[in-house]
Amino acid sequence: MWLNNNKAFWKEIIETAENKKVTCLYCNVWDDTPNLLKQRFESINFEYFKFAFDIGHAHYISTVSIGKWFEELGDYLE
Repeated sequence: MWLNNNKAFWKEIIETAENKKVTCLYCNVWDDTPNLLKQRFESINFEYFKFAFDIGHAHYISTVSIGKWFEELGDYLE
């Protein structure tokens, strides 16, 4: 349900971004692992929807290494 709601929410925003050639960046804030974010990026999979890695939040909140974030989300990093 979470993933379907995310896809519906971002669909309209990303279509607008695509028309204007503007990239939407999603940032990790309260995410302790990259797992759910990876699912979001894989399922949405639009050229104009990318990941902005906040190393400060990852250092403060994350339960996995910084390397794991890059390993999981590197393809979506902008």
